[in-house]
Amino acid sequence: MFALEETVQLARKYGINDLAAEAVRGMQALRKSTLGMRAHDRSMTIDPYEFAARLRPYRAAETWQEALTAFFATPAPTGSHEAQVKAVEQRLKMPGLADIFGTASFGAHMMPERHLPASTQDSRPAIDQSEREHALYQGHFLAHGLTTIKSRFGEIPDETLAEFIARYFNCDAHLSEVLGAAISHFWEGELTEAANLAIPLSEAGIRGLLLNLDVSLYRIEQGASPGRFPAMDTYLEELEEVGLDQDWLRTVELVFLSSGLNLRNQFAHGYRFRYTHAEAALTIRIAGLFVSLASRAASYEDDQVRAHFLANPSPKPSRARRRGPMRAHRIRWNSPRRRRG
Repeated sequence: MFALEETVQLARKYGINDLAAEAVRGMQALRKSTLGMRAHDRSMTIDPYEFAARLRPYRAAETWQEALTAFFATPAPTGSHEAQVKAVEQRLKMPGLADIFGTASFGAHMMPERHLPASTQDSRPAIDQSEREHALYQGHFLAHGLTTIKSRFGEIPDETLAEFIARYFNCDAHLSEVLGAAISHFWEGELTEAANLAIPLSEAGIRGLLLNLDVSLYRIEQGASPGRFPAMDTYLEELEEVGLDQDWLRTVELVFLSSGLNLRNQFAHGYRFRYTHAEAALTIRIAGLFVSLASRAASYEDDQVRAHFLANPSPKPSRARRRGPMRAHRIRWNSPRRRRG
């Protein structure tokens, strides 16, 4: 594979296009068995006390609404980006096999995508890998959380679920129906259907958020290229520009784009048709966040409040004593207090 790849590079460098095309056809013809690739399973032991602590909000909830509120209040699955960077840089001070031989990554199409030479000083691939694994780890807790809600409270009608989501997020009825359908599919064990709804819903939510923040997005017609909205990569750049929490930026990138699990691109280009419980739960969590943000962004007219809202996007369950029929699923948004003047 690598000899053919080098042949392509040299042939293109010297303008021998026929040889480059022939080498590419040779790369495409190779199969996983020919390359000698084997899958290696890794197991991880989860501390039972941590597991119990993570599921406590779902087990202690008095209603399914309160339990679902706890799910949508969870932090960014990739964890603290700052902490991940520090941990990876500390670990890289101890050399390993990758420092001697280098590494190469293959995509879902089983073709080489990236090469990292030996003794590189670039820590970004290791940080991406660490955050990607952390997201999957947290995805298991999210999946168990959703499963616990279903096992405790039983069947929840789609209309009731959509109505709660619309009220909880104060969002468009159509978006609430789609998010509710994704959750229902997950509860029925239909993980593919759940993720196939949650992935485009996440992108629609991100686009809606940026439009409500009055960001210039649309690309007008240029030559033979028709007018269109840009790709997810551009959305991430704009989200960073408006000040969205860095940890959630990394979650979107590491779950949906090529530096991570690449679920969005694999789904869009026909390379992914099945999802694990953890992957499906991650897509639902991200979709919930941006459905919420898109609906609330326009209501914050004060720039300082809006900036704080974007930097602290996850809702916090209220610690105040809850009263009335809505007590089980009230939340407060972590907004700065206004000074009395």
